[in-house]
Amino acid sequence: MKRIAIAATVALFTATIVSGCQATRSSVEPPQGVKVSIYQPRSDISMNRIAIKFHNDGSETLTIKAATLTSNLFANEFVWSSGRAAKVSPGFTIDLRVDIPPVDSCDEGGSASAVRFAWSVGNVSGTSVITPEDTFGIFDSLHSNGCFIEAMNTVGTFTAVSLTPPAQKLAPAKLLISFVPTGKEGRVTINSVGSTTLLRPADVNGIGSSELDLGVVISANGPFEITVPIVPNRCDAHGIAEDKIGTRLPLILTLDNGAEGRFALPASSQLRAQMYSFYTSYCGLD
Repeated sequence: MKRIAIAATVALFTATIVSGCQATRSSVEPPQGVKVSIYQPRSDISMNRIAIKFHNDGSETLTIKAATLTSNLFANEFVWSSGRAAKVSPGFTIDLRVDIPPVDSCDEGGSASAVRFAWSVGNVSGTSVITPEDTFGIFDSLHSNGCFIEAMNTVGTFTAVSLTPPAQKLAPAKLLISFVPTGKEGRVTINSVGSTTLLRPADVNGIGSSELDLGVVISANGPFEITVPIVPNRCDAHGIAEDKIGTRLPLILTLDNGAEGRFALPASSQLRAQMYSFYTSYCGLD
């Protein structure tokens, strides 16, 4: 198992560059008043990203030139690479988005993490290492869910294929979900399908609910397709205009080993268009 070194050693050096009458110094100590935390904004869930938040409680503007987040729970680094520096004024914060890499060994327990960043404040610059605050337990949650999905994928993969509009305007649409088995032994039970800010599943009477019980057991022998009735979760123009993850309906699943997890079905651009079209038609917004 590849292990990522969390404790970093940065060579301390001092350099003097004469620019007019001002000297530039280097330091490994982080700037005074700078704190780092991590969290996942709601809009980043569907994009498989998290945010490294820099807090500047100092008295001068902080410039961040590069940032890398490491964790023993993930195989690779979380790298911020926008191609330009980020400036944080005193008393403000900034979120640097980073992609979530694959999980490392699923036998690993306990999170150890660090953020290494290159910075400058006034005439001082440096590269420092800080342990980020993880108030919401993001690392443990992402690692647990990543391991669950890896285990699920050994049995097969789920895909949201299409949304078929109803013949009557105020009836539910039909969401087609496909299952492609790997051929390996194992079962996945779809306990239920949940709702999003935009859409929700409907019962046999066409009444929407926050979660619809399914109880469907899937294996290499099928079933290979499941249809779920869908209706809007709200009806106003802001529903689509403000949508971030409203097209990713979650499946609540249980594996053979008893592990339970949540898998948000990705939506292709074609499927999103179908969902938005159904939403506007059903709600009379077209």
